[in-house]
Amino acid sequence: RGGGPMNMLNKNESLQQRAEERRHLRLQQDGIVNDGRGTQGGGGGGGGKEGEQSLVKMKVDESHIISEKYDGMICILRGKSPRGDFGHVVVARYVAASASDEKFEMLHDPHPDGTFLDVSEAYGWCMFFL
Repeated sequence: RGGGPMNMLNKNESLQQRAEERRHLRLQQDGIVNDGRGTQGGGGGGGGKEGEQSLVKMKVDESHIISEKYDGMICILRGKSPRGDFGHVVVARYVAASASDEKFEMLHDPHPDGTFLDVSEAYGWCMFFL
């Protein structure tokens, strides 16, 4: 009945694709994405051809509350560099249910010293890829 390794691979890819389509549909219904061709929500870039990933870019400050819908999602976070008076970006995870005021878990700093962002100043924006 064709139960070889290639058939299993195709079945797994199909299941992954369907799961991603369901996730995208949920986000679309929540008004977070608009059919994979652009962005909605906190403003920001995106656009592009159909099939490209969508993104949501939003300010990170007291006047902008990030929805719990993004809880656990990885983003690019922009803030002040700890090495000087200029901006820097890192990879972080948004943690809505954090017990502290810090809502981002730092995951990766592209700079070799790995000092992430200067926490004495507010972050500028974050960008989620959907």
